Amino acid sequence: MRQLNNYIDNNFDFTKRFLKENLDLNYQIPSATYLGWINVSPLNISMKLLQHELVKNQKVAIMDGSVYGNGGHNYLRFNLGAPKSKIEDGLNRLAKAVHAIQDTQ
Repeated sequence: MRQLNNYIDNNFDFTKRFLKENLDLNYQIPSATYLGWINVSPLNISMKLLQHELVKNQKVAIMDGSVYGNGGHNYLRFNLGAPKSKIEDGLNRLAKAVHAIQDTQ
C-alpha cells in the first residue's frame, strides 16, 4: 500500500511540475484522492473547444469536470492512479491541445 501511495504521490508531483512548466498553471495537489482536478480557467479557453481539441485531434479523453457536478466547472478530471507513462502522455496531449487552440486565437 505504501508503494502504491508513493507512486501516486510521485504522479501528482510530476503533474504539478508539468502543468507549471508547460501551461503556467498553478495546480494544487489534493489531500486524499487519486483524481487530479485541473483548473483550466486561467487558460481562457472554453471547455467545449478544449474538449473538442482533446478528443478529435489529440485522441485523449480527459473528462470535463462539470460532468460530475457544478463544482467541476472549468476543471478537468485527470486520473493519476495510472502508470506514469500514461500520465505523461495525457499531459503532453493536453499541452498540445492548449497550444493548438492558443495558436488559432
